[in-house]
Amino acid sequence: MFGAYTVCAKFAPKLNAAIFYDAKTLLCSVSALGLCLMNLTNDLVTSYPVAILYSLIAGIGFTLVSLAFYAINERINSTDLPRSVKGLPITLIIVALMSLAFGGFAGI
Repeated sequence: MFGAYTVCAKFAPKLNAAIFYDAKTLLCSVSALGLCLMNLTNDLVTSYPVAILYSLIAGIGFTLVSLAFYAINERINSTDLPRSVKGLPITLIIVALMSLAFGGFAGI
C-alpha cells in the first residue's frame, strides 16, 4: 500500500489527493459508525440523552486527538529527519506513543 501511495503521489498528484481525501472521509465514517455501535452495546448508555452526551464527548475527544496529530505532523515535517525514518515509520512511532499516553489515561 505504501509503495502504491508513493508512486501515485509522484506520477498522479491529483489522483493522490482524491485518494487521500477519501481515506479521511472513510476514517470519519467508520468512527461515527463505531460510536453508534458502542452506544448500542454499552451498558452505561441507558437513555437517549445519555447517548447524545456520550456521542458529543466522543466527538470532542476525536477532534482533540486529530488536532494533536496534525500539530505533531506539522512539527515533524519542519524538522530534518533521517531518510529511513521519514514518512510512515515516524508516523507509526508517534501513533504508538500516543496510544501509550491515552492508555495511561484509561488506567491500562
